[in-house]
Amino acid sequence: MIRLLMSVFAIAILFVSSAVAQVGQIRVEPVPYYSQSGRYIDFSVQCNDNLIGLKGIHIDLDIDTAVVSFVPDSIRLGDMFVDNDTLTFFYQRIAGDSTRLTVDIAVLEDSATVSGPGNILFFTLFTRTFGESDIALNGLDVRDRFNQPIPTEELDGHIRVCQFVGDVNADNEINIADLTYLVGWSFRRGPDPIPLAAGDVDCNSSHDIADIAKLVGFMFRGGSLCGPCVN
Repeated sequence: MIRLLMSVFAIAILFVSSAVAQVGQIRVEPVPYYSQSGRYIDFSVQCNDNLIGLKGIHIDLDIDTAVVSFVPDSIRLGDMFVDNDTLTFFYQRIAGDSTRLTVDIAVLEDSATVSGPGNILFFTLFTRTFGESDIALNGLDVRDRFNQPIPTEELDGHIRVCQFVGDVNADNEINIADLTYLVGWSFRRGPDPIPLAAGDVDCNSSHDIADIAKLVGFMFRGGSLCGPCVN
């Protein structure tokens, strides 16, 4: 009797584990992402191959608009739908304060559905200032062709908008103005880099001619920075 109970228990655990393993995963990619402010950055909402038989999906994406904002007219259907030659309903709306992107997608052709892996949605963010923000998946509702919910696991995205090492004047770009600024600070008693760590271009915890050489190499000779981010 005990052996029988143990066998039933083991089968139950195996069944539950199998069911959990089959849950479709929906995630924001890439995670994380480092950027320089003033740039447009493309993201996608993706799913794994356990998401099977999707007929319709509702997604709310929330962000911190002090750091980044959604870009109107830069929200596109993913290849899961575009490449399947299915008639698809696609609705998008950005909240008035740009904190939330709402998307509804449905496959309209009779019993047709789509399955992962693939991209559900592409969208673009505009970085406003230095800082960090989650890209949170909220209000997710995934349905099959019988209008039954499909179990899913959601993974939020994250973006860090950082000031790059070498952006010594903190204007969100690395250009000749930074080189002039760094030379002026090093030899002509000009203003300090903002912050001081931005002027440590070779990240050796000191400020000297090597930092200028490193910045010149990056700007004109295809060199690299030690960054990317000022800590």
